[in-house]
Amino acid sequence: MKALILAAGIGTRLRSLTLEKPKHLLEVGEKPILEHIINSLSENGIKDIFIVVNYKKEMIIDYFGDGSRFGVRINYLFQESSRGGTGEAVRTGRGKIKGKFILLNGDVLFDSVIIKKMIESVKDYDGIIACKEVSDPRSYGILETDKKRIVRIVEKPDNPKSNLANMGIYIFDESIFDAIDKTELSDRGELEITDSIQILINEGAKLTFLKTDEFWMDIGSIEDYKRVNEFYKTRKQYPC
Repeated sequence: MKALILAAGIGTRLRSLTLEKPKHLLEVGEKPILEHIINSLSENGIKDIFIVVNYKKEMIIDYFGDGSRFGVRINYLFQESSRGGTGEAVRTGRGKIKGKFILLNGDVLFDSVIIKKMIESVKDYDGIIACKEVSDPRSYGILETDKKRIVRIVEKPDNPKSNLANMGIYIFDESIFDAIDKTELSDRGELEITDSIQILINEGAKLTFLKTDEFWMDIGSIEDYKRVNEFYKTRKQYPC
């Protein structure tokens, strides 16, 4: 199984930290965020990795190279616009990735056991999304489920019907690329991967979910970055 990591974004909410480097190279526990993600994949036998880049892409490519220093094989895909949306970023993998693959946001940190559990759980399904219960569902993409299947995914709902937050860690097959082609631009003028996922669901794809309490954190703001670094210093409690 291959992996596709989305690392093209600017990281606007992490300014001024991202003026000099992409957010994916911000260090947590003396390693870049992206290195933690690559290590988690490698620990689970995922050695073929594609990284989608745009903003300050040269810095990412210079640091990771072909991946041999980290025991993996890395290829880089270029997203034409860093503001094109997650759907546009994922679409860069069309024709290069066959069968099921792991898709990850490049600004999340998580316990590597999550990957192991997802690979084990997806066998009888077309795809899987990792999720966890959160106290304020209005701040996340939220999964609505029926038994083992996902029936709806809603981005930051005003009136959430669930508290299962999308963790930005997925396994899909190639059908996700066709769904992206059918996806309309959002109000922000972007291709949202959550809209593409809903298209898959509407067309009958069997998508399941992994609800986990393992460590996970989306590093979307300076406050998040400070909290996760404190966690790595103390290892006393989860920061989220």
